[in-house]
Amino acid sequence: MQPAPRSPDPSPSAPFASTTGAAAIGASASSPTAAAAASSSVSSASSTASLSPPAARIPASSWILATRPKTLVAGAVPVLVGAASTVHLGLLPGTSTVTLPVHLWLVLPCLFCSLLIQVGTNLFNDVYDFERGADDGARLGPKRVTQSGLIPAHVVKFAAVCCFVAAAICGLVVCAVAGWHLVV
Repeated sequence: MQPAPRSPDPSPSAPFASTTGAAAIGASASSPTAAAAASSSVSSASSTASLSPPAARIPASSWILATRPKTLVAGAVPVLVGAASTVHLGLLPGTSTVTLPVHLWLVLPCLFCSLLIQVGTNLFNDVYDFERGADDGARLGPKRVTQSGLIPAHVVKFAAVCCFVAAAICGLVVCAVAGWHLVV
């Protein structure tokens, strides 16, 4: 016996719906063993059908908008100026000359850390401006993701915390390699 064909179901639980109910009805007529197996699959299908559908994925374009790419220059410039000054003046620790391959690789984690702090700050600013009512429909400038409903506030807050945690871990790695005097 073949299972009944699936019919399109526009309900939100359609991805979790199953046609085992129709199969159970057809199977009960053929044999008691098939009916028992079909009824157990109906009960498992009904428990699965009660699950809510998975949350919709947030498009990458919304996340890019949330990071406010034009402001990332404010996070990158201080690190790049510091690195350029270090190379120009030869101020690398423990040397009288510039040792590019040994120490300049630390610029990348410093830059990454700085950009994560900037992104985390932008995300928190987006959420808290929305919650205080500073971002409303009359606001001029680029679209804010929380105010426009592109990303829920709790998701933006979680992403901001993740940015700061990642920046702290990255900063600890730099301090462990370059020296803890950087913390001060």
